[in-house]
Amino acid sequence: MLLLVASLVGHGALLVWCYNRLHALDWSRSRVKLIERTILLVSLLLALVHLALAADRELWLDLGLLAHPTWGLDDILLTIYPLTGLVALLVAIPQWLLPKLNVGPPAILVAHTQRRLDLRQELQPLPLGTSRGRFAAAIPFTEILQLQIERKTIRVPHLPAELAGLTIAHLSDLHLIGDLTETFFSRIVDETLALDADLIVITGDILEQERCFDWLPGTLGRLRAREGVYYVLGNHDKRLADPGDLRRRLDALGLTPVAGQTLHRTIRGCSISISGNELPWFGPAPDCSKLASSERPFRLLLTHTPDLYPWAREHQFDLMLAGHNHGGQIRFPYFGALVTPSLFGSRYAGGLYDEKPTVLHVSRGISGQHPLRWNCPPELPLLTLLPRE
Repeated sequence: MLLLVASLVGHGALLVWCYNRLHALDWSRSRVKLIERTILLVSLLLALVHLALAADRELWLDLGLLAHPTWGLDDILLTIYPLTGLVALLVAIPQWLLPKLNVGPPAILVAHTQRRLDLRQELQPLPLGTSRGRFAAAIPFTEILQLQIERKTIRVPHLPAELAGLTIAHLSDLHLIGDLTETFFSRIVDETLALDADLIVITGDILEQERCFDWLPGTLGRLRAREGVYYVLGNHDKRLADPGDLRRRLDALGLTPVAGQTLHRTIRGCSISISGNELPWFGPAPDCSKLASSERPFRLLLTHTPDLYPWAREHQFDLMLAGHNHGGQIRFPYFGALVTPSLFGSRYAGGLYDEKPTVLHVSRGISGQHPLRWNCPPELPLLTLLPRE
């Protein structure tokens, strides 16, 4: 029985592995859903067939079948199916479970404070615009109407001493779709402005329903920062009939696009480059050859998916800001996030990562297509940058 449970857990891990990578690809939504449901259906059928065949046997896994000269189909299913699950589990343990034993704040994190706002208590009537949103908000212990303001002081490479203390408010994954109302997002903007950041950045998945366009002036249109407000789009923004319409509206409201380009700014007398990469959903990537110079600027990269972390490291960015993974939305004690739409699985679900030469910050985001969060509240981070010692 213990081996049976281990095998089923292994098959579950294999399903999660497939789901995470499938949702990281630039495929149409209908294609992804079709493949997802096919994999789930086939997996369920194989499990049921295996259990049915094993019901009349004393041993669910007859290893003696390995020496049988002529296997029948039932013998193959009774042997191959559980062995596949066990192999998947043995692979998952070192690749996913064991690294969580060493989870802790990276050395670059100098200080970290948190403040939780209960918007369920502060916003009345509740900012819920759909029956789905109201249903999700009624689920016990849900955190979709919580907001965690996180102040993180971090050390980053190549930051000039003159820029010590530079602050960046990192918004991501707002998902203006109607489940949460304009009132909710207006409050998010209020809290962002209260942080008084030098820069504000938005790393994708901003709006995917045209009916929410009218919300933009009263929400994101109010964002202002001393050194500018910059944005890239994400995969959900591609669901609009014309994503360019969203770009034009944001630009008209004073937000600065950085997709596929590098902007050069002077802050406190120091040069800084701000690049944007929206791959794999929008292209092209910025031309990083222009960054090579004898006077190297501090390099900031905005992306939607953390899957571009290897690309950022290859091109020597100092700080990369991303979202997309929502922290997993549901985080289990010790195990953390399971479902994250990434080629790396839950490796970069949310938080800080330091893999030289690039520091990565992944925001848990503000909302999501599926309004469900547990042990993973929406996040509004303020990053304070210090030079690396």
